[in-house]
Amino acid sequence: APVTGGNLSLLAALCGTPYELRARGRIVLLEDVTEAPYRIDRMLTQLLMSGALDGAAGFALGSWVRCGDPYPVLRERLAPLGVPVIAGLPVGHGTPQLSVLLGALGAIDAESCSLTGSNTAPVEAV
Repeated sequence: APVTGGNLSLLAALCGTPYELRARGRIVLLEDVTEAPYRIDRMLTQLLMSGALDGAAGFALGSWVRCGDPYPVLRERLAPLGVPVIAGLPVGHGTPQLSVLLGALGAIDAESCSLTGSNTAPVEAV
């Protein structure tokens, strides 16, 4: 599926604009920096309630630098969607900082916890 997404706080800010996220049939990459778990919860809830995440093919979670422990919130909001979710990818604001080409075809391998793309080597969780 094509990969879309990016920084969670920016994606939430785009709700209601012509540039809002449309996840249907896509793998959604999410990451952020310096956001407390309660804020991550609010932003994910906003995306869910707006329909932006409807029909997502899966989720690839990048770095969450200085975000406390966001994984309980991420699990609570994303698990009910019933699609693959992988976490710990070195993508976003952390180190190392690998690139993912948005719009390129990608595939989630839940067994190896990696995201592979048509134009890149696999990005594996650390």
